[in-house]
Amino acid sequence: MNSQALHVHTLQRAEGERLDELVAQILRAPDVDALLYSNQGFFPRFMALLARTLERAFEAGDQAARHQAHRALFFLYEENFEQIGDGAANNQFHPFVIRVRNDIERAWERFERNRIDASFDQVPADADGFSGFFRDYCTGHRLTGHPLFDFIEQEATRAEIVRFFAYDSTLVLRFCDLITLSMIGADDKVRSVLAENFWDEMGNGDFSRRHTYLFKRLLSYVGADQLLAADRLAMGSSWQALSGYNLYMYLSLHRRNYFMSLGCLGSGEPMDSGQYVKIVTGCRRVGFTDRDGLAYYIDHAEADVRHGNEWLDKVLVPMVEKYGGARRDIVTGASLRLNTTADYYDFLLRDLQAR
Repeated sequence: MNSQALHVHTLQRAEGERLDELVAQILRAPDVDALLYSNQGFFPRFMALLARTLERAFEAGDQAARHQAHRALFFLYEENFEQIGDGAANNQFHPFVIRVRNDIERAWERFERNRIDASFDQVPADADGFSGFFRDYCTGHRLTGHPLFDFIEQEATRAEIVRFFAYDSTLVLRFCDLITLSMIGADDKVRSVLAENFWDEMGNGDFSRRHTYLFKRLLSYVGADQLLAADRLAMGSSWQALSGYNLYMYLSLHRRNYFMSLGCLGSGEPMDSGQYVKIVTGCRRVGFTDRDGLAYYIDHAEADVRHGNEWLDKVLVPMVEKYGGARRDIVTGASLRLNTTADYYDFLLRDLQAR
């Protein structure tokens, strides 16, 4: 049986299958058009499965269905970052694939917006007012001072800290791409600041100081790379972990979400520095003491306060001054990121404490 026939045979069983597994198979299909035309009953069965899964995931509160939806979305987003090679991302922009992605995104965004506990109609439009509002909103969220980092600093075992790094790897290793996406079509008022952030991610020209390189060195130093080698998606075993990653992709890949993406990116760094200090302290407590091995977190603990201030003062505020309506989207993006990250940290703390 050739590969196309195998896909057709497999997809004929769409009824009762998992959404995420079917999406993965569709993305691997050599010819999606041929697949759909040769099995005309598949489309209505798949769309019914998609609707059922999304209703259970984002309306009925079914955790297993939410995991399927986010795992499917993860696969769809990864098409945009496939390594160059024969057959890479052949179905990236296939209309059927885009339709599936749009349906998942719309259901998920409705769910997330309904969780925002504030109205942003009165966000100040002047520079000082907006800056103060944004800082207060972010630092007033329950994510600030999350107990996960007290646990890592004071109680976590060596194995639990290694597991934490493995969980965090997917987003950290993608962050340079996110900064790059923020530069596409950027306003001239902020392009230079975005370029400085990108250059910093690239180690300011020093190959050995690139942030992705430093983090990979950390993974190797603590042995987390062995966990990841066993199963690329093992650390995506919860909807919370996938949701946090997917949010950055959703906001960065859609032009209509540009201001929300800037708010999302700007909401993290002001509070990340203190968290990194606790991570380094916890590492040293369990015997991870090598300065080079821990360089990723040591460097970020020192730099992210400056980055957070620059992002607010030199990116967000200028955008609010030039595009008045952007202020609500910027704070909405921050809120979405704060909520999904809090879910993720809640899950991580439960997961690590249970071991």
